[in-house]
Amino acid sequence: MKKPAGRLDRPPYRIMWDQNHAYQSHYNPPMPPETVAQAHFGFLAGTPVDAYVCTLGPDAGYVTAFKSQRTEMEFLVERYERGATLGDVRYWRHAESLKQSWAQGMDPLEVMVNESERLGIDHWFRLGMNDWHHFDPGSGGSVYRLGGSQFYEGRKDLLIGEEGASGWSDNPELQRVMPWMQDFAHDEVRALRRDIALEVCERYDCVGFLFDFLRVPAFFRHGEERAHAKRMTQMIRETREGLDEIGRTKGRSLGLAVRLPPTVNGTVKMGLDVDEWIDEHLVDIVVTSPWFPQEMEHDAAEWVDLGRDTPVWIIAALEESYLAGHTNGFNRWFYNPPVMTPLSKDMIRAIAARHHDRGVDGLYVFNWFGTTLSFDYDNASALDDIASPERLRYMDKHYLLMRSQASFSNCLEADRQIPVEITENPVTLRFDIVDDLEPVPDLVQQVRLCLHVDSLTIADELEVHLNGQEVPLVNPMEPGVMQGTVGGLYGAIWQVFDLKDHPPRPGENLVRVRASRRNKRTSPEIPITLEDAEIEIHYEHPSGEWSEHSGLRSSLFV
Repeated sequence: MKKPAGRLDRPPYRIMWDQNHAYQSHYNPPMPPETVAQAHFGFLAGTPVDAYVCTLGPDAGYVTAFKSQRTEMEFLVERYERGATLGDVRYWRHAESLKQSWAQGMDPLEVMVNESERLGIDHWFRLGMNDWHHFDPGSGGSVYRLGGSQFYEGRKDLLIGEEGASGWSDNPELQRVMPWMQDFAHDEVRALRRDIALEVCERYDCVGFLFDFLRVPAFFRHGEERAHAKRMTQMIRETREGLDEIGRTKGRSLGLAVRLPPTVNGTVKMGLDVDEWIDEHLVDIVVTSPWFPQEMEHDAAEWVDLGRDTPVWIIAALEESYLAGHTNGFNRWFYNPPVMTPLSKDMIRAIAARHHDRGVDGLYVFNWFGTTLSFDYDNASALDDIASPERLRYMDKHYLLMRSQASFSNCLEADRQIPVEITENPVTLRFDIVDDLEPVPDLVQQVRLCLHVDSLTIADELEVHLNGQEVPLVNPMEPGVMQGTVGGLYGAIWQVFDLKDHPPRPGENLVRVRASRRNKRTSPEIPITLEDAEIEIHYEHPSGEWSEHSGLRSSLFV
């Protein structure tokens, strides 16, 4: 259904690319303008990426890559020259590169805006609304890195504080950093964010500005979120009014976007009345997004409903990685799961297909700029696959369940379907599948259910049903065969079940798992646990991945 016309005079973006850390941190200085342009846009030329969302400085912090005239955001080069703690060598490269660029009269952000325009990509700027890259929590908040500022260092009265952070999270790491977030109940804190957004949109020829409320999702003392929700709406309204004024001067409208948690309820609990922002058209784009890691069961349907019959675009985000209960075959002592693992292209396609099925207006990719650096794996080619639901229809997909994890309880769901103990009593898992396989059996090469099980022995046996039909195991344990290890867990294996004769259906699929036989010696002491649960769908070429058939011998042509 076509949306009413809004401020953004164009069709919705197919893909928005988020660059939340500029590449100056990864290139030796100096970077000539051609390198600045190529480093940031080499991924994107000729792809379905229609919008580029660019940070103001390294990470989110309190510094900018230019000298602000209207706020207390600090110019990174000036802070660097005053001797601020670097934190690591990346920030030296970043600051030194900016210093040399400006000394030559080059504004790197202007170079990037111009390259966006050359490629026909809309250029947006972004700001992480709270962050933790600028201080060292292990020092008790006494060491401020290059991404900090005097506005942060000198204003301890603006922090959430230890008492305010009490109860935020069961995760010790998060609990350790939460006291050092700024409290948005203070007028000065909100004004800084509003004013830098307006200054940037006035200074550069950009399309709009994005407030990132997931970097990091904590803005008030615990328990005070709803009491201050009107303050956040007022900040959004004032930013909207300021952008409209700038737009009148420039002769065109400027957009305002927000990146928010995966659920509407989680967003409202944070003190963000997004329904009001949409109803009053204060924002133009709402990005519903996972926190770090990817939300593997993300369902954007409620967001689409919220934006229905409004000019506000609903965009769904994909992260670069997920939390796996295995190490993907990489075994080392003391390197044990769960670990962050890059999303394969099949996994990316499955998540994107679900988003399209729910009716989102487009997609947003977060942290993809760093996937090659973090995982030695390039996922950028998936951009060509995920922009169109029609292209995705018969492409290989890999659906996963989300693991439980301690995280921001104020806006994220911590308790998920796995891991779970497997006993004689059945456990029911729910998979949300988009593919409709039954009408096209000749297009389907393989459909498998893969269960990663810990502490299973040859004396144990699992019984698995999909939607009421028992499905066959294709890799039973055999006597005398070495049982491998996965991620340092001696009894962890994958049990693979063939689903081709009983394929999953579009929508909810129920997988029932129980132990039909238990090892009498191990069962009183060692539980069987299900650590990962996945459904793989592989189609025949050319929509599916190419694999050499048995009648071909590629070596004959070498």
